[in-house]
Amino acid sequence: MAYLVKDPVSDFFAYMMILIQRPIKIGDFIKLDDNTFGVVRKITLRAVLIRKKNSVTMIVPNTEVMRKIVTNWNYRPGFVACDDIHLPIPYKEDPGRVREIVLKVLDESPYILKSPKPIVRLESFDEFGYVYTIRVYVSSNYTLDIWDIASNIRIELVQTLRKNGIQIAIPMRRIIAENPKFPPSH
Repeated sequence: MAYLVKDPVSDFFAYMMILIQRPIKIGDFIKLDDNTFGVVRKITLRAVLIRKKNSVTMIVPNTEVMRKIVTNWNYRPGFVACDDIHLPIPYKEDPGRVREIVLKVLDESPYILKSPKPIVRLESFDEFGYVYTIRVYVSSNYTLDIWDIASNIRIELVQTLRKNGIQIAIPMRRIIAENPKFPPSH
């Protein structure tokens, strides 16, 4: 997003609204749209500086922040949710046993909060197996580390499931090639 000098007066008034309403603060993980999201690093008279997970800093005019719907993962103080983890498991596995194993992995992580407690849901049945949705919460002190924490959880889940003889569902497609000598019958 390019930072253009358009209307400094409007940016200043938007800055005042940000200070009064407090929809965001430094350290919050926010999302304005599909391309504008990250951790608020600084709020100035003219703009909000947002650091994305790839360490790119976005400079967003205050008026843009006030015009858009702001999703703020840290609005409630104290904790932040990691992005949901979707875990596909083949139908041959016992869904209750899988849930117990996942909960044990989450319980053993030093970063995952006990309150609010992690959520492990059998979310859906797709063509490859059960799909679990896993949501965990960490202290807002670890906002900048949520991607690494989520990655470590995924690694631990894979390793623990393998140790217990449980595979992650692998999408498989069956491709039927037509013989060009014999056109398909209709």
